Amino acid sequence: MLEPKIKGLNFWGDDVSPEEELIFGSPEFFCTLLPTGDGVASLGFWDGEELLWLMEYYHASGNDLVFYTLDEDSAVDEASKDAWLQFVSQKTPECLPWILFRLKELNLI
Repeated sequence: MLEPKIKGLNFWGDDVSPEEELIFGSPEFFCTLLPTGDGVASLGFWDGEELLWLMEYYHASGNDLVFYTLDEDSAVDEASKDAWLQFVSQKTPECLPWILFRLKELNLI
């Protein structure tokens, strides 16, 4: 089962150490943990050039779970849970066993 690589909460920022950054040119299944360390804050897949999909708690709206997928124009758009799961199963089936195993933890069921 493919496991996501754990990243720091601010791994997109300017003050990030090289080991926390996404490595351009290399596909990566990754996650960030909640500050409390007791759950997943975000889960995503970097295809080596772009963010292919992302699931995250959107902290500004009261910890709602939000799903994003890459559209045909290379823009990441919000998607429904069902559309997101379908997109993930088509684009990165190697990630699906971990996601399905963690459905309850990720509040997907």
